[in-house]
Amino acid sequence: MGKVPTTSDPDAMAIYQEHLDTMTAALLAGEFDTFERRVSYPLTVRTLSNDFIVEARPKCECMFNDMHSCLHAGGITEIIRIATSARFVTPDEIIGSHESHKMRGAVRASPPYENHVRLTRGEDGLWRETHSANAVENKAGKFAISAPPAHWAKAPDLFTSSERKPE
Repeated sequence: MGKVPTTSDPDAMAIYQEHLDTMTAALLAGEFDTFERRVSYPLTVRTLSNDFIVEARPKCECMFNDMHSCLHAGGITEIIRIATSARFVTPDEIIGSHESHKMRGAVRASPPYENHVRLTRGEDGLWRETHSANAVENKAGKFAISAPPAHWAKAPDLFTSSERKPE
């Protein structure tokens, strides 16, 4: 179930886009607490080159700081993430896809790239990210986003082979 959802639901799209906007703003501003409120542990993060299992706050904060530092060092001033599809798998689970555009001012810093995210709704009603798959490459042991391949690459499957895959 790492594939792009074939149908979209307007309510799921609105929830998904709001999640993307909140996470992006927190990442760019360096607001870890806001970012962390929108993830659920364990968080699985897949890239073209590595899989990361984030089991608790310390590792999440390290990953967040790596991403924030990498973006800042690269002069990234904005990340535009546009939801392309989202659907409810259950009333409390959304699978969606989006395209990410890293910008330096008004100039694209790298080609856009595909991403998939799974959200689950907590008992408090807040939607949290449990899985993400991103068509970017990074170094082993460090979640520093490097440029996606020069050509359009598909994001890896959202789930690893050992995880439950929603229908």
